[in-house]
Amino acid sequence: MTDHESGPAPRVLVLGPVALAGAERPEAFRGQQGRVLALLVAAHPDPVTVDTLCDELWPENPPKDPRTSLGVVIHRLRARFDDHDHEIVQNDASGYRLGLSDDDFDHLAFASLVERATAALPSAPERAIADLRAALDLWRGDAFQPYTGSARLLLPSEELAEARRLAEEALVDAYLASGMNDAAAARATRLTQQEPYREGRWCQLMLALYRQDRQAEALTASQQVSAMLRDELGVEPSRALLDLEADILNQAPHLTLADQRSDGDPGADTRVADTTSGAHRIPRPDDRFFGRDDDEEHLGNLLGENRLVTLAGPAGVGKSRLASQYAAGTPDRRVLWLDLETLDGGAIEVELARALGVRAGDHIDDAARSVSETPTLLVLDTAEHIVVEVADFAERLLTQTDDLSILVTSRRPLTTRSERQLQLEPLDTEDAVRLLVDRAPLGSPVAEEAELAQIVVDRLDRLPLQIELVAPHLGVLEHDELLAQLDESPELFAAHGRGDRHRSVDAAIDWSLDLVDAADRELHEIVGVMHGTFGPAEIAELTDKPVADVRQALGRLARQALLQPSRANGATSYQQLLSIRSHARRRLDERGQLDHWQRRHAHMYADLVTRVAPSLLDRGEADAVATFARSGDQLRAAHRWLCANGDVQRSAEMTVGLWEYHFFRQEFGRFGWLEDTLALDGAEHLPNAHWLTATAGLAAWALNDFDLALRRAEQAEQRAEEMDEPVPLNALRARFNVAVQNDDIGNAFDLLNKLLKASRTQEEDRYLSDVLVNLAMGQVQAGMTEEATESAHRSLDIARRTENPTSIAWAQVALGSVELVDDPVRAAGTLRSSAHLAHTVSNRWVEGMALAGLVTALRRLGRLNQASDTLHDVIGLWDRSGSLANLLRACQEAVLVLDAQGATDAAARVLVHIDLSNRSYPLLTEDNDRYAEAAKRLRDHDVTVDFSPTTEGLARAVQAELRGHNS
Repeated sequence: MTDHESGPAPRVLVLGPVALAGAERPEAFRGQQGRVLALLVAAHPDPVTVDTLCDELWPENPPKDPRTSLGVVIHRLRARFDDHDHEIVQNDASGYRLGLSDDDFDHLAFASLVERATAALPSAPERAIADLRAALDLWRGDAFQPYTGSARLLLPSEELAEARRLAEEALVDAYLASGMNDAAAARATRLTQQEPYREGRWCQLMLALYRQDRQAEALTASQQVSAMLRDELGVEPSRALLDLEADILNQAPHLTLADQRSDGDPGADTRVADTTSGAHRIPRPDDRFFGRDDDEEHLGNLLGENRLVTLAGPAGVGKSRLASQYAAGTPDRRVLWLDLETLDGGAIEVELARALGVRAGDHIDDAARSVSETPTLLVLDTAEHIVVEVADFAERLLTQTDDLSILVTSRRPLTTRSERQLQLEPLDTEDAVRLLVDRAPLGSPVAEEAELAQIVVDRLDRLPLQIELVAPHLGVLEHDELLAQLDESPELFAAHGRGDRHRSVDAAIDWSLDLVDAADRELHEIVGVMHGTFGPAEIAELTDKPVADVRQALGRLARQALLQPSRANGATSYQQLLSIRSHARRRLDERGQLDHWQRRHAHMYADLVTRVAPSLLDRGEADAVATFARSGDQLRAAHRWLCANGDVQRSAEMTVGLWEYHFFRQEFGRFGWLEDTLALDGAEHLPNAHWLTATAGLAAWALNDFDLALRRAEQAEQRAEEMDEPVPLNALRARFNVAVQNDDIGNAFDLLNKLLKASRTQEEDRYLSDVLVNLAMGQVQAGMTEEATESAHRSLDIARRTENPTSIAWAQVALGSVELVDDPVRAAGTLRSSAHLAHTVSNRWVEGMALAGLVTALRRLGRLNQASDTLHDVIGLWDRSGSLANLLRACQEAVLVLDAQGATDAAARVLVHIDLSNRSYPLLTEDNDRYAEAAKRLRDHDVTVDFSPTTEGLARAVQAELRGHNS
């Protein structure tokens, strides 16, 4: 609804993905419930027959009793509405309908607002603007998604899409009627890009440009659309377009609005006197304003209590935009806007005098007297290049006036006695996505794929200017192509508009660089080869400069908003925004220096891995993990550069060195580094080629590619034989793990014996301890409790000798598994200790295994709610890591926990999910029998599920059952 008249918020949302309005964000639907709701909304207030709904839900292979199954879907749909006063989804002899009023639907609220705006447009265009903006704000994407494949929803969705187009065009007409020509031109430009064959939009654009004294651009637009229509469609432009072109050429008087008003706020004649020049009007770029409500309120509070406030922040964060938004909403004060971009310090007084229509003397007495006559807000925009002069000017003016407030926008604060600062941060993710979708062309995947949109705005640093510049270029590329375009097309960040510094990221950065000396500009460029966060010590090592000098230089760049500082654990780190990094790299490239500094960066971090990786296997693991976690972005960038430039030796050293780190932190996405390195020329001739290939086999096992795992293990053994080297332990580990996954117990024990022998021969205590863990757990599975106890204690003794946290925690998992047989209380203590120790070194694998064992102990002790809560976390951990085997084991444990809690329907639904996955993995012997018994009994329960075949879908479904029962 509009600001001047509110109404009840819609509850059912179809202007985008079908959803229910929630307290924080819409609650989206998937599957059958959403399809039924979409059909009922499209038919409202008429009913939809049962046969129609069944046909839509099951066009092929319907269930044995479709009506009963439909009843289940309706029951679940009703449960989504939090309303116990009456039944929302109603049924009678004619079918099902929604028992809601028109106010409960966003598409009907949209239609009502548009209808009201249409009526208001001739006499009250300002009100029409408010209503149309409110109407368009209701849209979150294409209507009725993702169900428009239904023939019954295709026409309603197309009708709504056309209504949206007409509302967009009506908003441009309202802007034109209000004299808001900047906003009209900006929106019409975007609309012509989205649908270039709608000639009316070109007419709107031409008229808006003409009214901005841009006659040549208006005629160019006419020629552009005429040529397009002739060349692409073979048709002549319409009579209306040709007549408008002729009127522009003749400068027809009727094209000019009789009472053109400032774009700042139509009709608000108290803002700026009629004598104020256009240069001092409040700039109003486009119509929609995203994500700054809290900042605007905070700014208002600051200006209510202080007379001088500075909006500070990096280029493109939206300082001027927020200032204009706030200034346009202050009808109780006159607003004077001075753009300082092209001014030097001595011209501020002259410019203020011009804005007031008074003569500027040697001092500002005349200006001060004029300001004192009327409550005034003075906005000094873009002050960073003359902060000293602006600070002095503001202080002097404030001492001579009583009813004046000054708002300054600057990348640097003024640091004066009277100043209060508001540091503007990038948009939050949700508002950044809203802005991206609003500015992107229709049909762009960012409007439909929420995850993709979040990736894009994160790559754009969630800066409004970057989003506005890049969004129109995103087009309708597929997911991967779109991301590649962002990675490979830095020129997107340098898009220029009409010569306005605020419409060019590159120009804004150059502006800041002009304020620092040559040495700092050079450092700005070098820092462009860094990725993510970094500290002064790293830049000092990269540049061979004293760390104290580097620290001071980075501080100066940060004060110009060229770096984003952050402080944690008493140390300051920095990060370049993506646009600034792209700018720095371009400048390096133009000087022929980019490859040199990228090579230095890659070699520096490759050497870091070689130096630090051995500590992953000893007492220094915690420090090594912290180092690699802190340097993750740099390590990824270094390895990419090494592979791209064929440096196979360093690439292999990095890959093998980081294997332990990536595996135990469950960063499976990094395992591709191994295959990338093996694909490089010369990889087969490396001295550690057998270890590299063996490790690739272990990675393939972790990614559930068992065939590749065995091939890589075999290749590694062959290469070791050719090189007269021992068989790599990772080759044996890969083969052993595959044997366990395939339930090939005999082969698994043979391989364990080989691993034991090889670990002893190669004097690898860390690996010997790990092998004994696997042996102990296998012995437990086989019922060999005494042998398992001995193996677990031997493993723990060796692990303690290494003083390595991972080895100790992993050995504790084995000991806890043995203790589970006879003493679950003691087992729970051991496994808790293991999980805690693993957590201290971010070892998600061992932590997950320990917590999984703890669930079993808690279940056997009858602590079922604790077991359920812990299991919920375990499932989330295995889901994030993508470990299907461990996830399915956890789901099997969920069946036992839910069954023990008496939640037989929930347990039966989890069992259906497991059965549909066509995979299962053994539990401990005692639990295998219990699980088999429960499964046999639960399969007799008549339950239905909405199954998603993905790992994520399985995890979410089982977590929901656990959460639903415990609540």
